[in-house]
Amino acid sequence: MGESLLTFREAAQRLNVPESWLREKVAKRQVQHTRLGKHVRFTEKDIEAIIQAAQQPAVGSLGYHAQKQGSKAKAPVSFRKVRPAPIHAQVL
Repeated sequence: MGESLLTFREAAQRLNVPESWLREKVAKRQVQHTRLGKHVRFTEKDIEAIIQAAQQPAVGSLGYHAQKQGSKAKAPVSFRKVRPAPIHAQVL
């Protein structure tokens, strides 16, 4: 049980992110954390889980932006601006 518990400030420093970002993620329950009553703390396992969850797979050998510069390929759907479908009034 000798595992130390980190505060928001200490965990944010360890993750190299703003403390506000970490607080927001905890409030939305998007990152692993430990609650002791109303106090939020982070174990080393919590920190590792946050890092693990944030890992992104590589996109090819050069990455998306390098590939885009060398070709005319369309951006992935998540990067395209999506125009909402027109709303047609129904006549009854």
